[in-house]
Amino acid sequence: MDHYRRAYAGEARAARPVGVDAAAQKNVPRANCALEPLQDVTIRWLTQLPPDVQPVELARLFPRIANKLCDLWDDLPFCGRYLAGLLATPRDGSRAGFPMAVEAELAELLDCVDDFGSGLSQTRGRGIR
Repeated sequence: MDHYRRAYAGEARAARPVGVDAAAQKNVPRANCALEPLQDVTIRWLTQLPPDVQPVELARLFPRIANKLCDLWDDLPFCGRYLAGLLATPRDGSRAGFPMAVEAELAELLDCVDDFGSGLSQTRGRGIR
Protein backbone atom coordinates (compact mmCIF):
# COMPACT_ATOMS: atom_id res chain seq x y z
CA MET A 1 0.00 0.00 0.00
CA ASP A 2 2.89 2.36 0.62
CA HIS A 3 3.74 2.14 -3.08
CA TYR A 4 0.37 3.72 -3.92
CA ARG A 5 0.69 6.36 -1.21
CA ARG A 6 4.14 7.36 -2.56
CA ALA A 7 2.93 7.36 -6.17
CA TYR A 8 -0.15 9.40 -5.27
CA ALA A 9 1.84 11.95 -3.28
CA GLY A 10 4.14 12.48 -6.28
CA GLU A 11 3.01 15.75 -7.76
CA ALA A 12 0.24 18.21 -7.13
CA ARG A 13 -1.86 19.07 -10.14
CA ALA A 14 -2.38 22.68 -11.11
CA ALA A 15 -5.70 24.20 -12.07
CA ARG A 16 -6.32 25.23 -15.67
CA PRO A 17 -5.86 28.98 -16.18
CA VAL A 18 -9.02 30.88 -17.11
CA GLY A 19 -9.47 31.47 -20.84
CA VAL A 20 -7.03 28.75 -21.93
CA ASP A 21 -8.25 26.26 -24.52
CA ALA A 22 -8.79 22.76 -23.09
CA ALA A 23 -6.73 21.21 -25.88
CA ALA A 24 -3.80 23.45 -24.97
CA GLN A 25 -4.01 22.33 -21.35
CA LYS A 26 -4.45 18.60 -22.02
CA ASN A 27 -4.70 16.50 -18.86
CA VAL A 28 -4.87 19.46 -16.49
CA PRO A 29 -7.87 19.12 -14.17
CA ARG A 30 -10.67 21.64 -14.08
CA ALA A 31 -10.17 24.54 -11.68
CA ASN A 32 -13.36 23.79 -9.77
CA CYS A 33 -12.40 20.17 -9.09
CA ALA A 34 -10.81 19.60 -5.71
CA LEU A 35 -8.23 16.83 -5.68
CA GLU A 36 -9.94 13.93 -3.95
CA PRO A 37 -7.61 11.82 -1.84
CA LEU A 38 -7.08 8.19 -2.70
CA GLN A 39 -9.08 6.26 -0.10
CA ASP A 40 -7.56 3.45 1.97
CA VAL A 41 -10.17 1.00 0.64
CA THR A 42 -9.11 1.95 -2.89
CA ILE A 43 -5.46 1.32 -2.06
CA ARG A 44 -6.37 -2.13 -0.72
CA TRP A 45 -8.42 -2.83 -3.87
CA LEU A 46 -5.51 -1.79 -6.08
CA THR A 47 -3.08 -4.10 -4.30
CA GLN A 48 -5.48 -7.03 -4.66
CA LEU A 49 -5.80 -6.66 -8.42
CA PRO A 50 -3.51 -8.76 -10.60
CA PRO A 51 -0.19 -6.86 -10.94
CA ASP A 52 -0.54 -6.45 -14.69
CA VAL A 53 -3.83 -4.54 -14.34
CA GLN A 54 -3.12 -2.35 -11.31
CA PRO A 55 -3.85 1.22 -12.48
CA VAL A 56 -1.00 3.07 -10.76
CA GLU A 57 -1.05 6.12 -13.04
CA LEU A 58 -4.83 6.37 -12.84
CA ALA A 59 -4.63 6.36 -9.03
CA ARG A 60 -1.87 8.98 -9.08
CA LEU A 61 -3.40 11.36 -11.62
CA PHE A 62 -7.12 10.71 -11.18
CA PRO A 63 -7.76 9.45 -7.63
CA ARG A 64 -11.46 10.34 -7.85
CA ILE A 65 -11.89 7.90 -10.73
CA ALA A 66 -9.89 5.19 -8.93
CA ASN A 67 -12.12 5.63 -5.86
CA LYS A 68 -15.22 5.38 -8.07
CA LEU A 69 -13.96 2.20 -9.75
CA CYS A 70 -13.31 0.66 -6.35
CA ASP A 71 -16.90 1.49 -5.31
CA LEU A 72 -18.30 0.00 -8.52
CA TRP A 73 -16.16 -3.15 -8.56
CA ASP A 74 -18.86 -5.29 -6.88
CA ASP A 75 -21.24 -4.53 -9.77
CA LEU A 76 -19.17 -5.73 -12.73
CA PRO A 77 -21.72 -5.00 -15.48
CA PHE A 78 -22.11 -1.40 -14.31
CA CYS A 79 -18.36 -1.06 -13.72
CA GLY A 80 -17.75 -2.26 -17.28
CA ARG A 81 -20.15 0.34 -18.66
CA TYR A 82 -18.47 3.05 -16.58
CA LEU A 83 -15.02 2.02 -17.87
CA ALA A 84 -16.29 1.91 -21.46
CA GLY A 85 -17.71 5.41 -21.00
CA LEU A 86 -14.36 6.68 -19.74
CA LEU A 87 -12.65 5.23 -22.80
CA ALA A 88 -15.22 6.61 -25.26
CA THR A 89 -14.18 9.50 -27.45
CA PRO A 90 -15.58 12.77 -26.10
CA ARG A 91 -18.72 13.61 -28.03
CA ASP A 92 -18.51 17.39 -27.89
CA GLY A 93 -14.74 17.85 -27.84
CA SER A 94 -14.84 19.48 -24.39
CA ARG A 95 -12.79 16.74 -22.73
CA ALA A 96 -9.10 16.45 -23.43
CA GLY A 97 -8.97 12.71 -22.76
CA PHE A 98 -6.54 10.72 -20.65
CA PRO A 99 -2.79 10.35 -20.95
CA MET A 100 -1.85 7.25 -22.95
CA ALA A 101 -0.65 5.36 -19.82
CA VAL A 102 -3.96 5.96 -18.04
CA GLU A 103 -5.96 5.02 -21.13
CA ALA A 104 -4.01 1.75 -21.37
CA GLU A 105 -4.67 1.02 -17.68
CA LEU A 106 -8.39 1.67 -18.15
CA ALA A 107 -8.45 -0.67 -21.15
CA GLU A 108 -6.69 -3.38 -19.10
CA LEU A 109 -9.24 -2.95 -16.32
CA LEU A 110 -12.08 -3.23 -18.82
CA ASP A 111 -10.58 -6.47 -20.13
CA CYS A 112 -10.30 -7.69 -16.54
CA VAL A 113 -13.95 -6.83 -15.87
CA ASP A 114 -14.97 -8.65 -19.06
CA ASP A 115 -12.96 -11.71 -17.98
CA PHE A 116 -14.48 -11.70 -14.49
CA GLY A 117 -17.94 -11.17 -15.93
CA SER A 118 -17.59 -14.10 -18.33
CA GLY A 119 -16.99 -16.48 -15.44
CA LEU A 120 -13.22 -16.93 -15.80
CA SER A 121 -12.86 -15.75 -12.22
CA GLN A 122 -15.01 -14.47 -9.40
CA THR A 123 -13.92 -11.21 -7.76
CA ARG A 124 -15.58 -11.94 -4.45
CA GLY A 125 -14.10 -15.43 -4.39
CA ARG A 126 -10.63 -14.00 -4.99
CA GLY A 127 -11.12 -11.40 -2.27
CA ILE A 128 -10.72 -8.41 -4.58
CA ARG A 129 -12.15 -5.50 -2.68
